[in-house]
Amino acid sequence: MNAGILILAATTRFVIPPSAATGHVPESPYKTWATAATNIQDAVDVAVNGDTVLVRSGAYPLTAPISFTKQIDLRSVAGEGTLDDPLDRDGTILDGGNACQVLNIAASGTPMTIRGFTIRNGKVSGDGCKGGGVYLAGGPNRWVVLSDSIIENCRAEGNGAMGGGIHLYNIAGVTNCIIRNNFCTGLGGGVYADGNAVINNWPEVSPRDQLAGHTALLGNILAGCEVYGNTADDTGYETAAAGCAVASSTMRPLHFIDCRFNGNHLRTNTEGTPYGVIGKVRSVFSVEDCEISGNDLLPGSEQPRDMGIAHEYQNQLRVSDTRIVANVGGKYNLLMVGTGDATECLTSICVTGNQSTAAAVMVSCSLRNALIADNAAIGLCAGQTPGAKNFVFENCTITGNGSYGLEIYALPTFVNCIFSGNGKDDKIALDRDRTLAATNCLFATTAFETGPNTSGGTRKITLALDDWSAANLGVDPKFLNAAASEYGLARKSPCRDVGCALPWHDGALDLAGNPRVINDIVDVGCFEGLRIPAPGIILLIR
Repeated sequence: MNAGILILAATTRFVIPPSAATGHVPESPYKTWATAATNIQDAVDVAVNGDTVLVRSGAYPLTAPISFTKQIDLRSVAGEGTLDDPLDRDGTILDGGNACQVLNIAASGTPMTIRGFTIRNGKVSGDGCKGGGVYLAGGPNRWVVLSDSIIENCRAEGNGAMGGGIHLYNIAGVTNCIIRNNFCTGLGGGVYADGNAVINNWPEVSPRDQLAGHTALLGNILAGCEVYGNTADDTGYETAAAGCAVASSTMRPLHFIDCRFNGNHLRTNTEGTPYGVIGKVRSVFSVEDCEISGNDLLPGSEQPRDMGIAHEYQNQLRVSDTRIVANVGGKYNLLMVGTGDATECLTSICVTGNQSTAAAVMVSCSLRNALIADNAAIGLCAGQTPGAKNFVFENCTITGNGSYGLEIYALPTFVNCIFSGNGKDDKIALDRDRTLAATNCLFATTAFETGPNTSGGTRKITLALDDWSAANLGVDPKFLNAAASEYGLARKSPCRDVGCALPWHDGALDLAGNPRVINDIVDVGCFEGLRIPAPGIILLIR
């Protein structure tokens, strides 16, 4: 041991619920169940860095938030268990009684963890209030992670309120949590994320690996969470509500991994307010293996700009393996406004059955392996970043949409895509004169007309088709069963084994999770046709 350095062994502090405290005499520093605290804050106050505060299952009514800045582990356990026993999330209840916030944590080091609680009935009020149930704040090399918990029935009420359930500041993580039935009159019915330092470079270590402890957290992360039944509703308040599931204006990175955002609700008093469901402006933003479905507008709401996922104003946006399905309202369901830089990419995206008013997808970044189908409005708006021309659409299937399949603002290129079976007789909508290149693409038609989102005037398109695209213009792509929204390729589809090889195909999967290249040559569209034996006699020989 080095001289002058004192190393203290970690200590466990014990807490029992008030309901079990009859005849019990707590004795600080609460190192046994026999001397356990009956108030969580008391045990936290005597704990030191490295300690664990072990909370026995039961109900803990609060009159003030549990608050600390120490580097400790706050966790639940069933009965008078040990650190080796499992958490008791459902049986350990921290209740704000609709009178106070439940947790207010500012990280002083790492790791700081809160694990295995039901956090309910928290409330904050007043203009600019933050985190009805939980407020978590961190910074470089100091962060806090809330995991394996339920955050429910919490409220943030006031003009510009932020985070009905949770408010994250700078660097914090929420993992394996259920965030449900919370309410905010401003931004983020479920969660609001904030921060004060711009980071525009994609991290060397992925967000998933950051959370696994391979490096320091660099921003706010939600992973393995279910976010449902939350509401952002500004009725009676001046400022607009946004982000019924999650809202963010943070300059810090924000990442979603393996999350589900279902059945959240928005009512906003401002037409075109951004971020109906989850949204972010500035800095690094990613969504991986997530689902956004069944979110809607409450009666009397104005139309927000989007009802799905939105990101604007900066580069370094990435979305992969994500479904945006059956959301109601908003102009768009996937709004990704980047710089047109080729490094920005949306991969393996399914956007289907949404009821937006302008277009299902509006992007000015590269899009590959995507299905955009059966939406009420336009399928794909390509552009919005003026003059952007170095992004591409690769192996996308755009079909069954109620309006145009494609509306062109910018100058992307198309490779291995299908545009067929959309409304407006499959015409292409334009905002100005365009010259576009397409390789190995199946278009129902090259006919065009002035788009619905333009100021009028004469428009024309020059669509440079390669030989295969020209030969297959207007040909039926032969989906498996378009009437049943089965958009894989039938055996006799002209789109099988005719695509253009691209670098990313090697080792990649199609949208259904099958190998992207099955028979040496990639297929056109987002699905690779499986090789099914032709009908005939099968002999079984034993």
